[in-house]
Amino acid sequence: MAVTAEASNNAVYTNGLNHIREEMMEGNGLAVPLAETGLFPAAARQMFRVGEETGTLDKQLTTAAAFYHRNSRSRSSTSRACSSRPSSSSWG
Repeated sequence: MAVTAEASNNAVYTNGLNHIREEMMEGNGLAVPLAETGLFPAAARQMFRVGEETGTLDKQLTTAAAFYHRNSRSRSSTSRACSSRPSSSSWG
């Protein structure tokens, strides 16, 4: 968690990740401190909570990472497609 916080160029995320790390070091798990930061979507928070409660956190983290990776690629492709379209003023 410390490495991730240090790698972030966003002060809000850095502070949030440091908070999560401190809480984890005090034995408070991952899901509750992560939810407290408000930095992650509700679906991800739910997945982490379920994973922590059922002992499948590693699988839940992998599933969440794959989902958000696909989602971000999809948004990126859509954004590129929209920005490469000619503007309406040049159509005609």
